[in-house]
Amino acid sequence: MRDGWLLRGRRGVRARRGGRRQAGQGQERRASGPTAPPPPSAKDVAACTRSCDEVRDHCVEAATGEVSRCIGVIQSDPTYRACTCPNYPSGNYACYRFCTNAYEQGKSCAGGNQIRECKSEGERCRSECQ
Repeated sequence: MRDGWLLRGRRGVRARRGGRRQAGQGQERRASGPTAPPPPSAKDVAACTRSCDEVRDHCVEAATGEVSRCIGVIQSDPTYRACTCPNYPSGNYACYRFCTNAYEQGKSCAGGNQIRECKSEGERCRSECQ
């Protein structure tokens, strides 16, 4: 270093005491992070929200249809109708056992968790549209 000058290539760069440069001397100011994308327009938000709602509704319909099919299979058994499940004839132990088993099978058909998942996923999707 000679008289406060550092030689770099053919151009000299003035060095300040303490080794720091002032803004604007040999260095551009840059933003500290990536620039945020512009906020979405109202039209984009509406389209995104509509898309989330359609996916959620389709998911809920599919889950509900699956539950209905499952219960329909149980109820289509001729014994189910003959025993008048869920109200089986008093004293008929065979119908009692059949209706109890049908009830347990029906509980396994319940799609409440799947429907809740569809709805929570739809809400998460909608929140990302904002």
